[in-house]
Amino acid sequence: MKRDWGLIRDLLEHLESLDFGQHWEARELPGHSREVVAYHLQLLSQAALIAGSLQHSWTGQEQWVAHHLTLAGHDLLDRLRQEPVAAAVPVRKRA
Repeated sequence: MKRDWGLIRDLLEHLESLDFGQHWEARELPGHSREVVAYHLQLLSQAALIAGSLQHSWTGQEQWVAHHLTLAGHDLLDRLRQEPVAAAVPVRKRA
């Protein structure tokens, strides 16, 4: 699955808009399946840009839940708002 920086920006903006203590469950968004949204929430969590967790419903279905942005998540969102995505995203050089 390919990373979608537009979706990442949209997810960060949505999470920023939540009140403290609210959470948001991965769901289908226009143009993106629930699975794609969940994958991107997982990526954001792995990169420590959001606080999120994988939870299980009473039926056993896995569900990604995002709780809030981290400081690094706020910093990335600020950069994404100020610069084109290509310039805002840090590139890691391989050794």
